[in-house]
Amino acid sequence: MMRAFRRPGTVRGVILALAGSAFLGGAVPVRDADAQGADAQGSAAAAEAGASSKRTIQTFEAWTVTCNEGGQGRKACSMSQRLADPKTGRPIGAWNIGVDAEGRLVAGLRTPTLTALQAGVTLQVDERAPLELAYRTCAPAFCEVVLPLEDGLLRGLRAGATARVGFTDLARGRLAVPFSLKGFTRALETLEAEAAG
Repeated sequence: MMRAFRRPGTVRGVILALAGSAFLGGAVPVRDADAQGADAQGSAAAAEAGASSKRTIQTFEAWTVTCNEGGQGRKACSMSQRLADPKTGRPIGAWNIGVDAEGRLVAGLRTPTLTALQAGVTLQVDERAPLELAYRTCAPAFCEVVLPLEDGLLRGLRAGATARVGFTDLARGRLAVPFSLKGFTRALETLEAEAAG
C-alpha cells in the first residue's frame, strides 16, 4: 500500500532532478544578463520570477531536503543523498525521493551511464533480501530507476542503518555502493510535512 497525502495538489510532479548534473560534480551554467537581455520583456519576466522564487535547504545527517517555492505559492520538495564510489569517494550517483502529482512518495535512483542495463539494480537495506529493480531511462549524464516507496520498503528504510545499491559498471564489473540511512526518518517527516502543507 502506497502513502498518499490529503492535499496532493500542493506539490506538482516528482522532483527527482535535484542532483541533475551536479551529482556528478558538474555545475549548471548560468548565462549573464547581457546574454539574456536580447529580449527586454523576457529579461524582466525572468527577473520577476527569480525574485519571487525561494529555496530552502535542510540537512538531516546524511540526507538533504530541498524545497523550491515559485510564484503563486507552488512548492516542490525532495530529499536526496549522493552516492560515492567506495574506493575513490567520488560521486557516482544519487538517491532522490519526491512526491508525485497524486501525493505519493516516489524514489529515483541514479547511476552512471556506462552501466549494464540488463543487469538492473539491486537495493538492499541492512541484511534484508535485496530488491531487484529495472532501469527506467538513461540520459547523457546518468541512468535512472524510478520506484514508488511502498509501506514495507519505507519501514525498512526507517529502521535500517545502511543500505547498498548494486549495479554493473561496464569497466569494473558489479559494484555495491553503500549509503547511510542516518537522518532518513527525520528527512522523510520533513518532506511529508512540506508536501502536505
